[in-house]
Amino acid sequence: MGLSSIVENISINEFIIYMLSLLIYALITMYIGYYIMIFTHELGHMFFGFVTGYRFLLFRVCTLVIVLKDNKLRIKRYRNERSIGQCILLPPKNKDSYFFMMAGGIIFNLISGTITLLILFFLKYPFHIKLILAINSYLNYISVFMNMSTFKSNRSESDGLCLKNLFKNKISLNSHYKQLYITEEILKGMKYSEMDGSLFDINEQADMINEINASMYLYRYYRQLGLGDIKAAKNELKIIKLLEGHYTKGLQYDIAVEELFCKYLLGEDIDIEKYFKLLEKETRNPHVLRILIIIYYNKKDVINYEKYLTKLESQITSLYTGEIYYNQDIVKQWTKEDFKLGCNR
Repeated sequence: MGLSSIVENISINEFIIYMLSLLIYALITMYIGYYIMIFTHELGHMFFGFVTGYRFLLFRVCTLVIVLKDNKLRIKRYRNERSIGQCILLPPKNKDSYFFMMAGGIIFNLISGTITLLILFFLKYPFHIKLILAINSYLNYISVFMNMSTFKSNRSESDGLCLKNLFKNKISLNSHYKQLYITEEILKGMKYSEMDGSLFDINEQADMINEINASMYLYRYYRQLGLGDIKAAKNELKIIKLLEGHYTKGLQYDIAVEELFCKYLLGEDIDIEKYFKLLEKETRNPHVLRILIIIYYNKKDVINYEKYLTKLESQITSLYTGEIYYNQDIVKQWTKEDFKLGCNR
């Protein structure tokens, strides 16, 4: 029965109730379909990654994570404010096969959207089933459009932007692979300062407008900061600070936050109230928590110091444990304080 035939045989009140019910049904369908779309996208990355020789490390849809730790698959909860899904795979050795893995999410969304669209047009179903198919197709095509986008206003790099930065570029591909290996070490609980220094090497001819290469300098900054060399850390940031307008909002935020942190540690003048407003945008970020703890310690603000210290300590069992240990170490370096929980491994 179509929508028009239903409307012809009901009263105004019944019509209003029917339309409200239809709206609720559509919203619920869109809500569920949204998560299915994310799962489909990340599944595409994983499928094509496995086909081309990649190894599994992490699969996330919103806050639900499946991660490989100690050679065992574990289920965890983790919230990332910059992305709604993630599939991290380790590359095959001696093989530059990034394209299909990187484009896999777009391909799966395109296939899913097209199949449901064909079913919608060529097979007869009740209206409520057609609505499900239409919403599913719409969400998948929206995902294709968003992930093919190379706009740099996003909080993190889209698949399209990553592909653009990797295309025929051996240097950025090498940087990309190193970042995957760094992530693997972080998931194992390794701090930046403990990792093999060669993981942070970057070719001198690297194009620094390319965000993948620029991100390497942020990792180099973290390593120098962890080693206690604040001036060397600041120099790493200088290299990418001049070009930050070419990067996504997420990387711009990281650069701004850490540049002000360096100035703060070196005793340079900064607008502390403006800095607080910047930091408050990402108070789940362990790097931001580290900064807030040190600032409130120096301000002798015990309440906020303990608030953010507890928040950092509570993340010790979270996904990226190496980042928590790393930021705890930085706090210890600059406050000479030990932790109530989790500071020793």
